[in-house]
Amino acid sequence: MMNERLQEIKESRKLPCTYVTENSERKGYYYDLMDVDFHWLIEQAEKVKRYEQSLKNIYNWETRTDINKTVHLSESAILAKQALEGGK
Repeated sequence: MMNERLQEIKESRKLPCTYVTENSERKGYYYDLMDVDFHWLIEQAEKVKRYEQSLKNIYNWETRTDINKTVHLSESAILAKQALEGGK
C-alpha cells in the first residue's frame, strides 16, 4: 500500500516553472500536491528518521563491550528504581 501511495504522489501533476533568487535562476517543476499527500510524505520522513535513530542505537548497543553493557543496564536499573520510588 505504501508503494502504491508513493507512486500516486509521483504521478501528481508536475508543472514546469522557473525558480528565481537574487543571484540566480533555474528551471524546475512545481508539484501540485494535496495537503494530505504533503502531510503523508512528512510523516514518512519522520518515520525514517526514527528508524535511522533506532538502528544507530542498536548498532551502538551491539558495539559496546559486555562490561559496558552491564554497567549501562545497572545504571538503567538504578534510574528505574529511583523513578518508581519517587525520584529519591
